[in-house]
Amino acid sequence: MADEYKYRDVDSTQMLFVMMIGVFLICSLVVTAGSVGAIVGSPLPSDTRDTLSLVYNGVFYACGLAFLWWLMNFAENCRALGVKGMRYTPIKAVLWWFIPILNLVVPYRIMQELWRATEPVNPVPEDWDTRPGSRLIMLWWAVYVVGGVFALFAVSQKGQQTTAYLWLDVMVGVGDIAAAAFVMTVVVALTRRQNEFARLLGIEPSK
Repeated sequence: MADEYKYRDVDSTQMLFVMMIGVFLICSLVVTAGSVGAIVGSPLPSDTRDTLSLVYNGVFYACGLAFLWWLMNFAENCRALGVKGMRYTPIKAVLWWFIPILNLVVPYRIMQELWRATEPVNPVPEDWDTRPGSRLIMLWWAVYVVGGVFALFAVSQKGQQTTAYLWLDVMVGVGDIAAAAFVMTVVVALTRRQNEFARLLGIEPSK
C-alpha cells in the first residue's frame, strides 16, 4: 500500500451520490414533463416553472459535488492499492472538470484510467494502463457531451417559449435523464471493481 495514501471505504460516498442522482432524475422527469405539457397546450404556471428550475439547478450542483467527492476518494484509493504510474493525481482528477473545452476530453480519459486501474487482479500488473477501456464509460460520455451541446443551445434560446424551443427543452431533459442513469451505473460499477480489487489484495478500509 502506498505510504502517502490510505485505502478508505467509498461505499458511503457512492451511496450519497446515487441518492442525489435519484433526486435529480425525479427533477428531470418533472421538468421534462412540464415542457411536454406546454407543447400540448397545458403549460405550468410561471411561478411553478421558476421553482422547478431553481430546485433542478440546486440538485444538479449537489450531484456534481457528491460525484467529485467520490471521484477524489476513489482516485486516492487506486494509489493506496498499489497502482503505479497513474497520469492524473486525485486533485487533478477533480480540477480538470472545471477547465473549459478540455473538460470535454480530459475527464473522459481520467475515468477510463480509473477503470483500467481497478481491474480485480492480484498482484497489480505493471502494464495495467494497456488494458481495454470501458464501453459503458464511452456511452456515458457520448450522451453527456451531446446533451451538453443541446443544453448550451437551449440556454441561448431561453425565454422564447416557442414550440421549437420547447421540443429542444424536451431533448435536453431526455439527455439529462440518460446521462444521469449512465453516470450512476458507472460509479456503481467502478466502486464494485475497486472493492473486489481490495479484497483480492487483502486490504481493509481505514477507519
